[in-house]
Amino acid sequence: MSNRDMLVVLSGPSGVGKTTIGKLIEKDSRLNGLIKKVPTCTTRPPRPGEEDGKDYMFLSRAEFAVGLSEGIFLEWVEIFGNFYGTSKREVDRILKEGKIPLLIIDVRGGRYVKSLYKDDVLTIFIMPPSEEELRRRLVSRSDLTEEELSLRLGIAHEEILESSNYDYIVVNDDLGLAVNKVVDIIEKEITRRSEDDRGKDLGKDTGNL
Repeated sequence: MSNRDMLVVLSGPSGVGKTTIGKLIEKDSRLNGLIKKVPTCTTRPPRPGEEDGKDYMFLSRAEFAVGLSEGIFLEWVEIFGNFYGTSKREVDRILKEGKIPLLIIDVRGGRYVKSLYKDDVLTIFIMPPSEEELRRRLVSRSDLTEEELSLRLGIAHEEILESSNYDYIVVNDDLGLAVNKVVDIIEKEITRRSEDDRGKDLGKDTGNL
């Protein structure tokens, strides 16, 4: 299994489980350590168990503003009063290691990254089994106010409408099955892209005869 400067974008509404899926596919033995998550830079405070530099890169609003002015972000967005961004440097570093950067970002960021990297980006949308189930999962988060819950559900509805623009849609009804489907998709795409490259190389060799 090899990598051809490929990026994977994983998107889905808040509460759908995309972060958990991202962590599990990063550790999945079938991908042999080829996937590496790009830690998102954010101004929100860390949640219990989150590690700076691993789960997220936690920045002050002033630090994030400096990053914006210096153009260090590949994409960025403001959500619920906090800023989130993807570091260009981190993406380039992972690519130079010969690995596949995994970007867990919203649909706006996914759309922008796709416009930059074109066919080198594999986009996967994680879909909830239903909006009712998504609401139940969000309600289970004790840190959300009723206003925040309503906002997240409204944004989730808009994001789900964007899912048709993604290469693949995976429903997260069962976590284990969803992870297997995402890994299967990535394996298939790596193989397909490798075969396409070999075909191009053979075409070049034939042309030189």
